[in-house]
Amino acid sequence: RDKLTLRYTGGMVPDVTQILIKGSGVFATPTASRFKVKLRVCFECGPLAHMITCAGGRALDEQGRPYDDVVVCTMDQRSGIVLGSADAVEKLRTALTTDKAKPSKL
Repeated sequence: RDKLTLRYTGGMVPDVTQILIKGSGVFATPTASRFKVKLRVCFECGPLAHMITCAGGRALDEQGRPYDDVVVCTMDQRSGIVLGSADAVEKLRTALTTDKAKPSKL
């Protein structure tokens, strides 16, 4: 079994940098109707998703679709995101979509 640790700095950039340095891990920001998502597609999510996929990882939107497929409608558009090493992102996606009768949002 893999030894997993929790890292939370409160910032996307330091957490994603750690994933790139270690070559493993996942960053996820949850979505729910009761609170506003803070990360913007054009300025945070999109660029880091592109960087992670170029490094061989995966990035998904809150619906579980590849982040490269996100269509930007406004400059201030916000989105949930899951990104990291390909295997870690797949494990999280599988866990979130198979634990319940219907798939949940990522």
